[in-house]
Formats: sequence, C-alpha cells, structure tokens
Amino acid sequence: MNIFISHAHEDKPLAKAWQELLKWISNGEIDPWYSSDDRVEGGVGTGDWRNKIQEKIENAEILLIIFTPGSNERPWLLWESGFAAGKSKVIIPVRFFLSDDAVHSVFESLEKYDGETEDNVLNLCERILCMATGKNIPNETKELWRFLSEKYMKLVQNEKTVSFSKRLFHKHFHQVNTAEELTGEWYAKWTKLNDDNSEDIWETDKIHIWSAENRIRMVGFSSKKGSKEIENAEFYPMEGVVSKSGWIAMSYWSGGTIPICGTCLLKPQGVTGDVLIGNWQGYTVRDLSEEASYTKGRVIMSRRLEVIEKFLSVKSS
Repeated sequence: MNIFISHAHEDKPLAKAWQELLKWISNGEIDPWYSSDDRVEGGVGTGDWRNKIQEKIENAEILLIIFTPGSNERPWLLWESGFAAGKSKVIIPVRFFLSDDAVHSVFESLEKYDGETEDNVLNLCERILCMATGKNIPNETKELWRFLSEKYMKLVQNEKTVSFSKRLFHKHFHQVNTAEELTGEWYAKWTKLNDDNSEDIWETDKIHIWSAENRIRMVGFSSKKGSKEIENAEFYPMEGVVSKSGWIAMSYWSGGTIPICGTCLLKPQGVTGDVLIGNWQGYTVRDLSEEASYTKGRVIMSRRLEVIEKFLSVKSS
C-alpha cells in the first residue's frame, strides 16, 4: 500500500515519524511518502515537482494529512486533499496540538485522529493495516505496537514543545495583521545624536514597506552622498517584527560592500497609524567616501511628506 503524507515543510519531523511508524507496524509492506523527505530515494527532488506530487497522490491509496497550528490554513494542504478527493482517495486527517473543532472546516465530515494520543494513533495504524492486508489484526500484534510507538510518542512530545515556541513567537513577536496595515509608501527622516546632546539631520529618504508571514520588510532609497556611484548602495533593506500595538523592532544592512548595519526601534504615534517614531543605532556614514563609524540617532517615518519636513527642528529631550 502506498500512502501520501500531506504536510507543511515545518512539520517534517511529524511526517517522518508517521513514515517510520507505518513501516514498523507493517514490516515494510506499507510505503509512506512525503515531499520533504531528504533521503536520496525520497522526497520531491528536482525537476517538475508539481507533476511528481500529483503522480504520488495518484499512486497512493491513502492521503494522510498532518494538521498543526502552523499548517491548518495552508492552501497547499487543501489543494493536495482536493486533488486526492477528485481521484477518490481515502483522506485521513491527523491533528497535532489542535482540537477537532479547530481543524479546517473543509474536513468537518471526516473522522479525525489525535496524533498525540497513543490509543488514537494505534487505532489509526490498525485501520490502515486492515485496509492494506484485508485482515483483522490480532491483539498480540497490537500490544507489540505499543513498544514500536515509543519512539514516535517521544518525538511528538518534542514537537509539541517546538510548536508551542512557534506559536509563542507569532503571538508575542510578530502580528501579521498589524504589519499588513503598514504596507505602502512612506518617508523617513533620520537624525544623528551628538555627544553634547545636540541633534543633526542625517538624511531624508523614501521607504517602501510590505509584510511577509513572519517579518515586516522595508527598503529605503538612500540620499547619502555617493550612493548612486556604487552598485546597490542607494538601497538599504530592513526587516523585523511588529507587535500587536504596532511597535517595530528591525535590523538593517547595506546592499553592497559598504559595512553599514544596525538596529531600529519604532513606536506608532497618534491615532491615525501613519506616523512612527523611534531610535536607531549602528555603523554608517553620511558620505560613502568616508569610513563607517558607530552612530546613533532618532527617526520618524510617515506616509505624509509634510510631517517629515516639519520634524526635528529642535534638540532632542
């Protein structure tokens, strides 16, 4: 029997655990396959991966879908299950770190298995092996499986800790919805704080902001002297994370050979959400013909150029 294990790449350890468990209980008679298997004979490999995925699903009797908090809404898992349903394959959802109700509503009518509970796991193994052999499984054999499942259960417990860490990161350190509200064109004015607490305008730039799943990303169009004469020097990429209240923590670096890098912390101002103000520090220059040195200052970003133009005409407090 061939089984296709549908999973998100980040859940590769769970896919591997199911592959090994099903091989153990069937003495190698069941051949589970998953796309991220990095063995020479496994995985999607190079070439036309989409056709290989379709071919593997077509040749499988069962599609075993692994659902976790990170993969539950992934469109690719839904696509694979839809393709399998169109080929009249048996679809079996296995959930980890989720309740039945939390699994995507597309699978509401299907029996779901708890991948964290040993009895649930062994019941699914029995179902699959019965399908593969057409025979009932003796109780003595099922008791032996409990010893074989020990490694599986240890791995699942480890992944549970990892999953909690991932969810903690998403919950506390990056809010995708908040980040998406910041996408678009902005302007930034950077200043330098001097040793005597005076403050000089450093440069004023245009900033393009967009959001990725785990990061907010920005590209600044530098107005530094000499930036147009050096390849990629007129751009400086930045990326970071956004809190629920809109605070941003970022790092930045130069696009070329100029050793410019640093960090920036931003906080939203007012109620409109179109002004960010904060502090920055790092190694940079005002003129690209100079040697980079450690500098710190303040920055304001706004969607409105007039806000930037009026900012920082007095010393910092």
